[in-house]
Amino acid sequence: MSAPARHQLGLLLLCDDPIPLVARLLADGFLRAGDIPGTWRPGPVDLVGGGFLQARVVPFDSEQFISSGQGGFRVWCPDGGPNITAAFARALTNWRAGGARSMACGCGAVHDLPDLDYRPSCGFSRGWVELVDVGSSDLTAAGHAALPLHTPILARRG
Repeated sequence: MSAPARHQLGLLLLCDDPIPLVARLLADGFLRAGDIPGTWRPGPVDLVGGGFLQARVVPFDSEQFISSGQGGFRVWCPDGGPNITAAFARALTNWRAGGARSMACGCGAVHDLPDLDYRPSCGFSRGWVELVDVGSSDLTAAGHAALPLHTPILARRG
């Protein structure tokens, strides 16, 4: 018997250090202390349309490649070039083995892996702030403005 499907949606706010991001969200009123240490509740300022149940931090010791894990993943050249999913998979394996975090593209350029066009969104980070059981996959305008520029936001079911 397989596990039942879960319909809970979470948002991952990818960042190099999630602790300063939480501090900023607390200071700006998007979060408040939670009931369990290491968790936060929605604050008086709306961060996500429809709200969320809680926030938590997931840190890593080293940079990781993060995707939604939902399948249907594709990678495109950021300069409008071709689908480069297969070449990206080889480059990601090479990076994980200690190689360069870049790849030669069919367009003739060498691209840093975070600069590629991921569909759905993916990113490289040392952790994330997870917004658990969100009411929407969209941050409010104020929520977007509170995040550092170019913060990857991934939606994840489960």
